[in-house]
Amino acid sequence: MSFVYSAALGMLSVTLPLLALAAHYSRPLIGVLTALSAITQLVARLGSARAMRYVKDRNLATAACVTIASSAVVVVWSHRVAVFAVAELIQGLARGMFWTGTQAHVVRSRKKAVGRLATVNLVSSFGLLAGPPVAGLLAERSFATALWASAGVGVVAAVVARATMSSLDVFAPPPKGPRQRVWSFAGVRVGCWAGTTAGAWRGLIGSYIPVALRAASESSTLVGVIVGVANGASILGTVAMGIIGSRRTRLAFGIGVALAGVGITATGIASTSPVFVALFIAASGFGAGLLQTLGPATAAMSVELARRGDAVAVAGSFRAAALFVSPIGTAALLDVVSLPAALGVAGVLITLPLVVAAGARNWLRADSDEVAPPNPLPSTP
Repeated sequence: MSFVYSAALGMLSVTLPLLALAAHYSRPLIGVLTALSAITQLVARLGSARAMRYVKDRNLATAACVTIASSAVVVVWSHRVAVFAVAELIQGLARGMFWTGTQAHVVRSRKKAVGRLATVNLVSSFGLLAGPPVAGLLAERSFATALWASAGVGVVAAVVARATMSSLDVFAPPPKGPRQRVWSFAGVRVGCWAGTTAGAWRGLIGSYIPVALRAASESSTLVGVIVGVANGASILGTVAMGIIGSRRTRLAFGIGVALAGVGITATGIASTSPVFVALFIAASGFGAGLLQTLGPATAAMSVELARRGDAVAVAGSFRAAALFVSPIGTAALLDVVSLPAALGVAGVLITLPLVVAAGARNWLRADSDEVAPPNPLPSTP
């Protein structure tokens, strides 16, 4: 289910920026429109944590798949700025619902959260790898074809979700009385900073990286291939994080943040050379792949089982916020510097979590990788 959904998302991540360029939107406007999806994603992330106490996570993921399909259909209807904005808002809603529901579904087991999340992210990354090149090829024919194909893949994801996900009960209500805030756990904060860098990277991959390549006179097909390279590298990062598990989370965090930021900076500098762009974007993708698994897993493993859904949602909200800030911030920089320079600055800024998280201690609970006490939530069969 994650593979099919991610393929639809990957197709839209290439089709929408290229369509905006073809519709003669300005570059700053493209960044603003792309950032709109992060607003609804942030709201959906936070709202989904509460919703999963009343709605099964399987139903939440299924609804997300249908929602992302509708975001593609909306743009087929009209290419006006207002309609494009609505499509981005719908897409953000789908992304927030999907990733919160899916990740919470995975970490409800007593098994290690890192390995389970790495598996789901790995398969999702293959979808993100396959989607952009297909979208690039279809966009060469017509944007309507690419959009209808994206919508169709989203509907298929909804069918697969209903057929394959376990029908677990809703999350148990929080215990009454005073309790420690989720944000106060060091592991949750680290997970949030990891999500910040990963989200900023994804926001740039879905907005100004394709625009920078197109401005360098690259074809839509090559743009799709390079974005696919970035997603392919994130697969390797996800695999590496699954192998590392919880043993070297500090090292993985440092490497992931550094590679994601430095890779984006170098991509901006070398944007006229497809070969160097592919190399640098691959390095940044590897770092982001580490972080996209490490973030929610570290957050989940630092709290008790009953609060893992809340921890995943909080870490995801930081990712969503970064998805909003990175395109908006880059758009603002375009008023004073060129696009390659703006990408360079953005790359430097997304390495700042290295400083913020440097003093964090006791990231994980002592029992996070052992057999947990009786689970107040239903376990995956």
